[in-house]
Amino acid sequence: MKKAYIALLVEALLTNDHLDNFISGLRAYMQRRGHGQLWSQVVRAAFREYVVKERRMRPTLSVASTDQIDEEQVKRVHMRLTGSPDTPVTTIIDPTVIGGFTLRVKGKMYDASYKRALLALYTTLTK
Repeated sequence: MKKAYIALLVEALLTNDHLDNFISGLRAYMQRRGHGQLWSQVVRAAFREYVVKERRMRPTLSVASTDQIDEEQVKRVHMRLTGSPDTPVTTIIDPTVIGGFTLRVKGKMYDASYKRALLALYTTLTK
């Protein structure tokens, strides 16, 4: 039952629809069902899960250095993956990306890095 409460609370946090009313209603419902003692555990677990889900939903661009970004290509890929060019993108400097970039959005990943290209070339040459 605790997992169901956590899932409900996380979905409410992600949608942000009438959050105050929902939280007070959920807490009252849990009290009526005799699950009031679980409230603090549910809130802590829901917060941890919310942070993970929210981080996954936020577009993340990984590059070797900021001066090597092909902004037009990034915009095209970002538009294709999200459908909205206005969504802010978090840029991360990743030393394992030799060149190019990787863009992660909502569990999808577009890999335009030199590392992937070199690995693909290596794989085809060694077969």
